[in-house]
Amino acid sequence: MKNSTRNVLLFALCVLSCGPATVWGQIPDGFEPLFNGKDLSGWKGLVANPIKRMEMTAVEMERAQAKADQRMRDHWKVVDGVLEYDGKGDNLCTAKDYGDFELYVDWKILPGGDSGIYLRGTPQIQIWDTDHEPYFKMGADKGSGAMWNNKKHARFPNLKADNKAGEWNTFFIRMVGEKVTVKLNGKTVVGNVVMENFWERNKPVYPKGPIELQNHGNKLWFRNIYIRELTAKPTLCQGNHQSEADAVQQLKRMASTYSNLAEWKWRAERVKHQILKGAHLFPLPHRTPLNSVIHNKRTYEGYTVESAAFEARPGFFVYGNLYRPVDKNGARDKKDKRPGILCPHGHARGPAGGRLRADQQHRCATLARMGAVVFSYDMVGFGDSEMMGWKHTHPQVLTLQTWSSIRALDFLQSLSDVDKDKLGVTGCSGGGTQTFLLTALDNRVKVSVPVVMVSAHFFGGCQCESGMPIHKTAELETNNAEVAALCAPRPLKLISVGGDWTKNNPTVEYPYVRNIYKLYGKESNVENTHFASEGHGYQLSKRQAMYPFMVKHLGLDPTNVLDEKLGAYDESRNTIEKPEQMRVFTQSRPLPANALQPGSKVDF
Repeated sequence: MKNSTRNVLLFALCVLSCGPATVWGQIPDGFEPLFNGKDLSGWKGLVANPIKRMEMTAVEMERAQAKADQRMRDHWKVVDGVLEYDGKGDNLCTAKDYGDFELYVDWKILPGGDSGIYLRGTPQIQIWDTDHEPYFKMGADKGSGAMWNNKKHARFPNLKADNKAGEWNTFFIRMVGEKVTVKLNGKTVVGNVVMENFWERNKPVYPKGPIELQNHGNKLWFRNIYIRELTAKPTLCQGNHQSEADAVQQLKRMASTYSNLAEWKWRAERVKHQILKGAHLFPLPHRTPLNSVIHNKRTYEGYTVESAAFEARPGFFVYGNLYRPVDKNGARDKKDKRPGILCPHGHARGPAGGRLRADQQHRCATLARMGAVVFSYDMVGFGDSEMMGWKHTHPQVLTLQTWSSIRALDFLQSLSDVDKDKLGVTGCSGGGTQTFLLTALDNRVKVSVPVVMVSAHFFGGCQCESGMPIHKTAELETNNAEVAALCAPRPLKLISVGGDWTKNNPTVEYPYVRNIYKLYGKESNVENTHFASEGHGYQLSKRQAMYPFMVKHLGLDPTNVLDEKLGAYDESRNTIEKPEQMRVFTQSRPLPANALQPGSKVDF
């Protein structure tokens, strides 16, 4: 059969079975060419693998890319409008990284040929001579289109749809999230199957990366390479996104996805990845210098307070107060390393809101009097951040606050008197959200106490908690009960009340979390204290429930703080400061000149 006649038949078949099809030189509707048929514009040579590339400095990457591009020019050529590979050299990569997309590509191999197409830098959609018997032991007889490197999910195609070696074939590939559909010559050979991360088996496939045409030591041809990027509107789960009954059913669905510890760890990694990706923090940004500022020490009974700040990103400051323990003479014991505790705050407004609130000061001072170094810090648009002109409606607020909490751990670890391996976090309401998000994303947190926030049906009512697609995508659904469970097997205490969205903790969220701890054999590390007749907030009763958990798991010393007869922790010796005392930058200590203008977009 003549090639022209055969191409017409292939075109008709694709129109009937998979929508727009590739015809020699014709661009499908809505697609754009990746290969212009003239030269290698839009392509580059392969440099190492994704992990090694992320470890390279900019200078190292530039040098390696120059060498890779020369190898590309040596071995990949354009001949009569066709991309031709001589069987030597390395993979050919798109210069641009892609997320979700649809791709058309025509390919041709010789008898005994073997190749593939990497998606987001991950191997691979398999191409090979499916009649070559030596390859049968590897599955070649099952057909091209296989996700050959999968181990847990489907590896081979549903059917064989290859044309003979030496003839042209057409792939249509759709990738959304982790899932891939492949049509070969108009027939669906892979239907919405998870592509596994070959480079990091315990993580989902990367959210973005290059498309690569694979070198496998044999001559290859490619043409008609067209792509359409898919940009779906994100799904946001905000406030009372679902009913209490729906939340129970969702927890059952999520629990059905794992039955042992290995399966849970796989799911947990996917949830963590989704949070980072949804918060625009994947991959994690480079850690820039903190340039910490600590000054204006005030000495009280059993502790000191200092004004402190650091740069989470260049020019973007996080403001707060640093509480440290002292001996009876008011001197800091520099011999011992102390546990470090972060105290994010909630959305309470007013001139004495946020970290300036009395209940926040009591919490920090009492923990310091028991031997902890405590950092209490502002949300965006609260406290000093608000005074400097930043607003809590900043479009990057969730990203900024999550990253600020990660850098706050860096700040604690940078202090000479802090034990880097003993770090905890506790916050209430919006601070509770920061508590469980940070704990989920950063294993340096060893003890976590989110207060009046963990709920399966309520997702947080502020943009800083749920204004980005961290809970639901086309691939995965989760809720804050499961996010909190990512703490496992580290010590976790849920504090809940009958007067808000945590009212079901004893019967819904806590049992779900406890079952995950059972998978680790660590049920004793998770607790729930429920105040059925109380309302929202971090009042004295909730602090009294938190203190012994921190004492137990961080090794704090309650001597002279705990009244053993009453079983209560004494806060009467704490000094409540006025807001003006707690400021970081003032006329006498001005804001550094490199500080970003309030409301600026922060570069990540």
